[in-house]
Amino acid sequence: MSKAPGVQFWQFPDEEGAVLDLLASGFPVMAFPARWVRSREEMEPRPLRDCIADGDPDVLWVGPEPFARAAEVKEIDRDGERFFTLGYYDPCLVCYTRGRLLEMGLTYSNFWTYWKYRAEGRSITKPTEFRRWAEGVFRKVRKLTLPAPEGPAHRRTRRVADAVAAGTIRLI
Repeated sequence: MSKAPGVQFWQFPDEEGAVLDLLASGFPVMAFPARWVRSREEMEPRPLRDCIADGDPDVLWVGPEPFARAAEVKEIDRDGERFFTLGYYDPCLVCYTRGRLLEMGLTYSNFWTYWKYRAEGRSITKPTEFRRWAEGVFRKVRKLTLPAPEGPAHRRTRRVADAVAAGTIRLI
C-alpha cells in the first residue's frame, strides 16, 4: 500500500470540538473504536461525540453514517477468545488519532485513510463519494490550522502556534 493520505496537526484538547464540527457535512458522522474488542456489539457504529464521551478513546474510525453502517466487522480467535475489530485498509472510514496534553507536551492529532485496498487478490478503489468526503475533511482541517515554520506537514491551531512561540508548550 502507498502512503496514506491525511493531515497531521496539533490542537489543544479544548479545541477538538471545532474539528469535530468540520466532520459533519449535513449528515451524521459515526465512530467505532480503533482497537480489538470482546463483543460484536461494541463494534456497532455510534454517533462520534457519544463514542468520545463514553470512553475517551485515543483512536477512532469515523465516517458518514452510510459508510459506517457498511463497514465489515472482522472476528478473530486469540488463545480461545473471540475478538472483533474493523479491517485496517478496507473500511470507507477515516482513522482519527486524538492529540493529548501530557506532562511532557502536546501529542499530535491525525486524520488518515487509504483510497485502495486489496481483496481476493484484486486492488479495489473506494467509492468516489467517500473520497470526496475524506478529502473535504483533510482540506477543512488544513484551513482551520496554520502551517509551521518547519513545513506544511507540521500544522497547528493558532493557539498552539502562539503557545509554541511563547515557549509554554512542547510538541511531541
